[in-house]
Amino acid sequence: MEAARYIKKIESSSILIEGLDRFAGQEVEIIILSSENRPSNLHHKENLYGVLNGYADNAKISAEKQAWESAAQEKHEKR
Repeated sequence: MEAARYIKKIESSSILIEGLDRFAGQEVEIIILSSENRPSNLHHKENLYGVLNGYADNAKISAEKQAWESAAQEKHEKR
């Protein structure tokens, strides 16, 4: 899914969004959200390690080192 994000102050009852040529001919969903309750730190890129760290499974971390080798072997082994 491709997305575009624009943060603009609404000055009237209509808005003009330029640069949507890449969506021409596609069905799109437009969502308008007020940013007054958005934390100010969302303007900066977050470190994904910190954001996703709570989902880490320590039991599988050691298996990640050989994940590619295991997946390739499983895919190409003779059956």
